[in-house]
Amino acid sequence: MKTPSVPDCQVKVFVLSDVLLYREGLSRQLEKDRRVELTGAGPPTPELVSTLEFTHPDVIVMDLSMHDSLGIVRRIRELRPEVRVVAFAVSDLSEEIVACAKAGICGYIPKEGTIEDIVMTALHAARGELYCSPKFAAFLLEQVARAGPTPSPPPLAARLTARECEIVSLMQRGLSNKEIGRGLGISGATVKNHVHSILEKLAVRRRSQVPALLSCQPPTRDGDHATV
Repeated sequence: MKTPSVPDCQVKVFVLSDVLLYREGLSRQLEKDRRVELTGAGPPTPELVSTLEFTHPDVIVMDLSMHDSLGIVRRIRELRPEVRVVAFAVSDLSEEIVACAKAGICGYIPKEGTIEDIVMTALHAARGELYCSPKFAAFLLEQVARAGPTPSPPPLAARLTARECEIVSLMQRGLSNKEIGRGLGISGATVKNHVHSILEKLAVRRRSQVPALLSCQPPTRDGDHATV
């Protein structure tokens, strides 16, 4: 990965790994970099959240090879959502990259990554930016493309039956339940039941709110007759 220019700033980093050799090695290298303030290093113990509250890191540099690493990320994001998590030792398998993104990891250092990659990833993560290899970025964009656009919720009128749409149309004209029943040839009690169903489907409490929500026309398809 090429090193782009970044502002002269310092990021607070906590190294998280259950391998002592990784923690010590990374900590010593990161302490030499003036862009990094190492706030601590440790394994994923039950006291981790308390440790993070005491050390106040901006970014956690996490060893993805740990057991249940993604579960650890989810717990950190749930309890300390302001802390960014970046992972090292990430494989180039698209499934693993996607799983990391879904868990809340916001930076990726591959297994062949360098200390400079870790520093740059942490700096960008602290600013809410993604820094990763073009290959990893392509995997993530491909996943977004596959997901497609978020489907729009159906229109309110689509929640109603043909008969309910007829009743809404008459309600919009200001007719009472008795007048609606007379016009449709049904009882006032039946109209009342329909109105109650309409209010529930539209999530409103008063019938006076219905006309403002939608304008309903009864379906005119052949053979589409509602029963009461």
